[in-house]
Amino acid sequence: MSMDPGHNFFGRRSVLETLRRRVAGLKEGYRQNIALLGNRTVGKTSIVARLLMEHEDPDILILYLDLESRDFACFARQLTQSLLHHFLRSKNLAVQDDLKLLCVSCREFVPQTVAAIEAVEEALAKGKHQECYSALLGLPDILFAETQQSVVLILDEFQNLANYDVPQVFAELGRRIMTQKNCLYIVTSSYQNQARTILSEKLSLLFGNFEIIPVTVFDWSDSQQLMDRHMAGTKMGLQIKNFLVDFTGGHPLYINIICQEMIALAGMLRQTEIYAPIVTQGVENLLFNPWGVLSRHFELKIHELCRGKAQGPLSAVLIALSGGKHKAPDLAAQLGIKPSQVQQRLNLLLMDEIIEKNGNYYHIKDKLFKYWIKFVSSGGSRPLSWKWVEA
Repeated sequence: MSMDPGHNFFGRRSVLETLRRRVAGLKEGYRQNIALLGNRTVGKTSIVARLLMEHEDPDILILYLDLESRDFACFARQLTQSLLHHFLRSKNLAVQDDLKLLCVSCREFVPQTVAAIEAVEEALAKGKHQECYSALLGLPDILFAETQQSVVLILDEFQNLANYDVPQVFAELGRRIMTQKNCLYIVTSSYQNQARTILSEKLSLLFGNFEIIPVTVFDWSDSQQLMDRHMAGTKMGLQIKNFLVDFTGGHPLYINIICQEMIALAGMLRQTEIYAPIVTQGVENLLFNPWGVLSRHFELKIHELCRGKAQGPLSAVLIALSGGKHKAPDLAAQLGIKPSQVQQRLNLLLMDEIIEKNGNYYHIKDKLFKYWIKFVSSGGSRPLSWKWVEA
């Protein structure tokens, strides 16, 4: 289900333009760090990937670091290799993949930066993660002193820094951000509540220095334009478009996948227009088939959510929520467990931002995920044919 996030970029022009301005401002001595916050797979990575694709200024190096891995050594190597890789590219020099070869290629141009990276490697080999982390964050300053090249560090899912065996990981990051005038930070997070807590508490001195940009699902207009982009040469009526916007909740990933499936089916059936039966069959293939792309996506989501937790109890709460039980007492009665047990599970789901709370009511945030839980995962009464479209 992976897609090229840069080439599949759509919409988000205002967000992208803000990032461009902030990056360009770094050369003028203006630094405004940014936090992109939004649900998983809503398009944050595609925005930063597009920024990377379009960036051409050799005086500013943009480094993208994926923090999904819990391995600190992986994080360290990403940063050091990416820094030297982008430096060589900025000088139109041959690029290597191996860190040692990168150091050899760069030593005559940036000897102090290379020496600092070798010191990072030595600290890493000895398991001195605190020393290594501090040295890693100092690399942009050393490079700037040697080359006058500024650095933009993109930390994708930055809250995962907490998973590394580094004491006071955010406090050290905060100290660096406060003093680094030639390094811009762009952080992203799919866990918005957790990210805001980190920014407001653990990076409290910097809260005003981070411009928070929410990345949300598409509105009605953008959703339909995304469909039109997919459907070039294939007709699709307004009723079907409206249904798909509502059905997907404007989530770009779901729109992309469903449109691709419908185009494939239309091609197989030699149809030049998307009719209701094609939509029905597409949803059947993607959601109701256990090996369908979206069905597998949601299965993995449940598996990840329940990793190290009691899958049955959490799943039972989600099924009850999808069935219309939205208050904690109603959930407890439905599941036959104590209110305190229900609240504990609701808190876990809130923490993972699978559900949201409005007053005393709890709701599953992702509309299509809720549909899958209700009609597929739980084995509930299955909507048939076009009836569920008209509903």
